Amino acid sequence: MHVPEDRAALDALLARIAAGDEQAQAEFFPLVYKTLRLVAGRVMGSPRGQTLQPTALVHEAWIRLFGADEAAFKDRDHFLRCASLAMRQILVDQARRRRASKRPPPDQRVDLDLAILAFESEVDVSVLDLDAALSDLAASDPALAAFVEVRVFGGCTVEEAAAALNLTPNQGKVAWRTAKAFLRSKLEP
Repeated sequence: MHVPEDRAALDALLARIAAGDEQAQAEFFPLVYKTLRLVAGRVMGSPRGQTLQPTALVHEAWIRLFGADEAAFKDRDHFLRCASLAMRQILVDQARRRRASKRPPPDQRVDLDLAILAFESEVDVSVLDLDAALSDLAASDPALAAFVEVRVFGGCTVEEAAAALNLTPNQGKVAWRTAKAFLRSKLEP
């Protein structure tokens, strides 16, 4: 997620938000909205058969993040991790609701191409399949699953995901290669 780089300004706004300053939240939203909207569009892939639009995903994630009385983020990277998790949960919840309906349309698909998992070939999997694979990964390596979550649902580059999780760029590259191998084994036919 390409959140604006002025970490000090964003961290200061998040500290003001944690202290209950509603004006700070109003100032923070426009700084991150465009980025969240672009990420939501990439994560959701093609609009075929979808009822949730990227704008709605961003707004629902925002409500989850700031709707609670105690929305407190330590810093920009913590916000990034929380926003990634919120978008994942919303997409999974929507896919489960659609699957449970009487006559469900085709499962919402997530395009795992360059924008998502940077596979060499395009892979198209359901959000639920991706969620199950990430849950399996989290059972064996929670840190690696967090890396994938920030990369996939947060729209981060490998370097941004590594920074958000306090890894060196080289550790991020190794984590990404490992995660791709694991996800390929779970998701590719």
